[in-house]
Amino acid sequence: MFFSQVNTIHARLYSKAPAPDVRRRYDMEGPEGQAAKVAAQLTERGIGYTVDSTPLHENADRVVFDYLVGGMGVPWVEYEAKIVQTPEGPAVADQKTLLKQVPWKHFHWEPGKDWADVDWIARDHYLNKRQLKEQFGVEPSGDPPKRDERGSKKDIGYRVTEIYYRPKRMVYVIGWDFEDVLEEREDALKLSGFYPCPRPMMSNIASRELVPMPDHAVFAPSYEYINKLTKRIHAITEQIKAAGFYDAQLSELAQVALADDGTYVPITNLAERLVNTSVSDFSKVIATLPLQEKVAVVRELQALLMAEKQRLDEQTGIADVVRGATDPNETATAQQLKGQWAGIRLSRKTGEVSRCLRDCFRIMAEIQGEHFTADTWYLTTG
Repeated sequence: MFFSQVNTIHARLYSKAPAPDVRRRYDMEGPEGQAAKVAAQLTERGIGYTVDSTPLHENADRVVFDYLVGGMGVPWVEYEAKIVQTPEGPAVADQKTLLKQVPWKHFHWEPGKDWADVDWIARDHYLNKRQLKEQFGVEPSGDPPKRDERGSKKDIGYRVTEIYYRPKRMVYVIGWDFEDVLEEREDALKLSGFYPCPRPMMSNIASRELVPMPDHAVFAPSYEYINKLTKRIHAITEQIKAAGFYDAQLSELAQVALADDGTYVPITNLAERLVNTSVSDFSKVIATLPLQEKVAVVRELQALLMAEKQRLDEQTGIADVVRGATDPNETATAQQLKGQWAGIRLSRKTGEVSRCLRDCFRIMAEIQGEHFTADTWYLTTG
């Protein structure tokens, strides 16, 4: 039930890569206005090239999935530049911005009421010995742990945490298997907000603290009740079967019970045996299990199950028209009202997804404006 609801809402919130829309905040005349118009066009084309040439859609889709399942989806914007050696010296050969999905359990932030109060964020990486040697020049002594710090998921590699400290605009890298800090570096991206990620997609945030809560936690009693009803239906259904007892003197009745429809089982001296046993009614030699009471219970449980599912769909904002189920007796106006109501119920989630992806585009635009060369701008925007 939860898996079906997540997929239904996911398709409603996000189904394809977003299209950037960059425009001037104010319409101006003269050379300044024309320059602003061209700058907006360049930025829009640069982000559009990133959408088309990088796996942005796949990562954004996974971020939305984390948001619906775990209550938090974390996107991360990365900048990559390829440096080549030329006779004149090192030169930039390729530049691009990437959107990456960070698993919610690998992301940490300073407790606070609002995102503006968060002075540090952190991101976990799991590296092997070769990667630690290449990046930081260190080599661990023991084997990597079999499980992560929560002990619930197997992660291959050594845990390394990258901490972004905004008051000093510094980045610290610590290894949980090392006593000393692995790396300290200054801010290289020079972003106005410092963090290379926007405020993550968070659901059901309380007014006093910036802690998300997944929808599953809110509707857990309904899911437990549905599971209980389903288990009872399965248990009673297994008891509803065509079984019973028969007189051992007519052993051929066992063959009749196993035969297919339209099959006749030959019995030697059937007439004489019936006369000798004085059988005029087969109900006297065959007894079936009582099933009427169990069938009635199953029907009642199924009715309760359908009512609970409908109530859960109403609570989560999934109307029947959203699920592709309609009542043929309803009018078109009634179905249209249901579709509009479903859009209203999901408007907060839609706004959160749009806000987060818009902020990712803004970070990408800032990185491109700060670090892309003129040649890169020409190649990506024409």
